[in-house]
Amino acid sequence: MPVLPYRRYEIVSAKNPWEVEAAMRAATEPKRIFRLGAAARPFEGEVGDRVFDVQRAIGYRNSFLPQIRATLTAVAEGSRVTVTMRLHPLVFVFMLIWLIGTVSAFVLLLIANVRKGGSSHAVFLPAIMLISAWTIVAGGFTYEARKAELLLESVMTAGPNTDSVQHRVAVDGAAPRR
Repeated sequence: MPVLPYRRYEIVSAKNPWEVEAAMRAATEPKRIFRLGAAARPFEGEVGDRVFDVQRAIGYRNSFLPQIRATLTAVAEGSRVTVTMRLHPLVFVFMLIWLIGTVSAFVLLLIANVRKGGSSHAVFLPAIMLISAWTIVAGGFTYEARKAELLLESVMTAGPNTDSVQHRVAVDGAAPRR
């Protein structure tokens, strides 16, 4: 299990890579810094040649919104989309510093407490902060990642053939969710 949220998986689609790319272009609008209200399309970002960097277009703030990078490759069945979801780099750095700081505080308080020979409950404050921060980050990321997965699949199955996507194949060792 990663310290900070990260997902990597594959989607196999019966559509050709250029059809999947065209569907993603149709579902993606340019990235905006501020958004008031609902977006016209489900994703915002950039779609290039067989690669796209997008995120869900949401009308609210969520610092833990997954940044989605996907690559398309042609396979015998149609196309394979390798999807990687991760935190925004600035949020990742901030949370990493936060987690390192709270772990360090926990260890230092624990060592001081052992040397003193007492049992102070202050030792548990950094541990509680660590668990709380991780829960907030993982919860915000997971909530949005599940929505993004479903939207990606729906974009790749839009059209006359609705059975064109096989279930996700987890690459990061996790069992695919059904």
